[in-house]
Amino acid sequence: MSFRPLLIALLAVVAAGPVAAQAVSPAVAICFIDWSDAAPVVEREQLTSARSVHDLARRHVAGELVRITLCHEADVYTYRLVMRDGQGRVLNVTVDARRPFDR
Repeated sequence: MSFRPLLIALLAVVAAGPVAAQAVSPAVAICFIDWSDAAPVVEREQLTSARSVHDLARRHVAGELVRITLCHEADVYTYRLVMRDGQGRVLNVTVDARRPFDR
């Protein structure tokens, strides 16, 4: 068994550098932990405000909003909501940050 083709392929990837590695790696979501970092993004990208999403969530999902996080993945902004229903169960809801709860 020859390892030469495998070695050549591995060397080609290493020689190409991080750009090639980025092209084949899966998309990773970047979530904003601090709202002072997220707020300028919401304004710049003309996203729905977190306050509006909070109000919409009350109308669309039964339960209490525990946390809302702005995330960015593959050129799409989303809000990740953690809700607690009337029985105390935790619900994870993800909505488009431009058009939350649009069906």
